[in-house]
Amino acid sequence: MCDRAEVMVDGLALQKAIGFARHFCGKSKAYPELESIVLQVKAGKLSVRATNIEAHMMIGLPVRDAEEFECAVYCRALKEALTRLLNGGKQGTHLTIRWDGNNLFLVRENRVVPFLKSDLCRADCAPPMPEEHVQAIAEIDPRDFCDALKRLGALVPKDTSVPQFAAIAVLPTGSAVRLGTTDGYRMGIVEVRGRAQSGSPVLLPRSVLKLPGPQRLVFIHAGKEYVRLQYRATIGASDAQVVAVFRTPACELVDYERVMAQSPAGTYVVLAPAALAELHAAIDDLRYPYGDYDRIDIEVNSAWVVVRGRGLERSVVAAVTGPGTQVSVNADYLQSVLRAAEDPQGVELRLAGPGYPVWAVSSAVKALVMPLGPGY
Repeated sequence: MCDRAEVMVDGLALQKAIGFARHFCGKSKAYPELESIVLQVKAGKLSVRATNIEAHMMIGLPVRDAEEFECAVYCRALKEALTRLLNGGKQGTHLTIRWDGNNLFLVRENRVVPFLKSDLCRADCAPPMPEEHVQAIAEIDPRDFCDALKRLGALVPKDTSVPQFAAIAVLPTGSAVRLGTTDGYRMGIVEVRGRAQSGSPVLLPRSVLKLPGPQRLVFIHAGKEYVRLQYRATIGASDAQVVAVFRTPACELVDYERVMAQSPAGTYVVLAPAALAELHAAIDDLRYPYGDYDRIDIEVNSAWVVVRGRGLERSVVAAVTGPGTQVSVNADYLQSVLRAAEDPQGVELRLAGPGYPVWAVSSAVKALVMPLGPGY
């Protein structure tokens, strides 16, 4: 490592990389030193590394002809300085980073912003996964990965007190790869294109939703205590390498396959995109606008889906197969499940009567919402 070094980078890409790292690893009031990030230049790459102990993130940006160095600086101050220096990128975004062994300097045109190095232990920011303990789990198509996260995001609870709920499970089954999530009231599984490797299902915490979108294959590896995602993404104008490492929660994984295999026979309702939009509008009109009482009643007959709420009702024309039935559900939960299953070819609702889950099934998605009893 050099005591003095200088490197030119794409400022916009650096700003976005720091933003991803900060949002991904979050804030730590108990350990303010974790508000820092590590900048490392090595082998033609500028690495931005951050951690909150439970998760580690590294974004590598390409640089040219740079001396190697490594330093830790406070993330918030660096991000604010970049915002001022770049001025919205109106006059280009290239800037120079200088390191003199004790201080870091951002230089753009005739403006210089100095930073003192922080107290973050650089070893804490290194992803803790020795290669000899890593097992390949899956390779996933990047477009399918982004689409699955978008669909499942609304079903992942924000409360992280139950780790197996506030997470997305990677389920390698034979030749297929599935991503699933549940909060105890809803469940969804999305089948994605990719190649399943050997290994057991693993959990990715909710913070995976904050990752930059991949542009190339997503590689998922697991170790004894950690699981790692690795892929390439476009950040700013740069082709960046993204590595995210999560500590595996010590909890029992939900048996998604067993639950999803229990889809009961009963009444099937095929909703074309227009009918699905009409059903969403009916639920929005009839649900309670405030409070915790968000119950709606769904009744299906020979050619209609009837939605009841607040003493009113609306009907939606649909293709129905099977006997008429009815069920009561939480309006918000039902809508989130329907959005997760949206498909240009339509969505199929499966109902088995009062007391049974409502299923929403499309070409690549299978989701359910639990019913409400009479007292809710």
